[in-house]
Amino acid sequence: MGSPWIWIVSMAFAALLAWGAARRGRNPALWGGLGFFFGPLPLPFLLLVPVRRTGRDYSAGSSGGSGKTSR
Repeated sequence: MGSPWIWIVSMAFAALLAWGAARRGRNPALWGGLGFFFGPLPLPFLLLVPVRRTGRDYSAGSSGGSGKTSR
């Protein structure tokens, strides 16, 4: 079964990478699995991938996203 510390560290990296992937718009399950099995090795790759923007981020514009102009 292994040492409990190995499981704790694996779970910590899985949670860290899943959280970071969710913040960057990536698949948290995939990155969490990579963090669980490979520890800190996938972390630099997650930090190098660009942040994926949603359609809502693009449509906000400079008018606050309402689409109306004030006079």
